[in-house]
Amino acid sequence: MLPSRYTQAVMTGESAAGLIASSVRILTKLFMSNNHLSTITFYLIGIVFILSCLIIYVLIQRTSFIGYYVKICEDAKKIEEIEFQTTFKKTRRHSSLDEVKLKLIE
Repeated sequence: MLPSRYTQAVMTGESAAGLIASSVRILTKLFMSNNHLSTITFYLIGIVFILSCLIIYVLIQRTSFIGYYVKICEDAKKIEEIEFQTTFKKTRRHSSLDEVKLKLIE
C-alpha cells in the first residue's frame, strides 16, 4: 500500500517488536521467581502492547497521509480490473469467432 521507500521502517518495526518481546520475557523471568506469575505477567504485557498497536493502527489509518496512499492503491486496483475485464472480453470474443470459423469449415 505504501511506497517502497517505507519498507525499511516496516522492517525496523518488526525487528524492534521481536527485541521488545524477547526483552520483556527475559526481564519477567529475571525479576520474578514464580514461573507461573512471570508467564502471566509476560502475556499481560503482550496483550497491552497488542491493544496499544491496534489503537495506534486505527488512528494512523485516519490520517491524510495514509488516506492519500490508500486512495492511490484503490484507484490502481480499479484500473487493473477494468484492463482485465477488457482483455477478458476480447479473449472471449476471439474464442467465439474461432468457434464460428470452425463450424463454417466443417
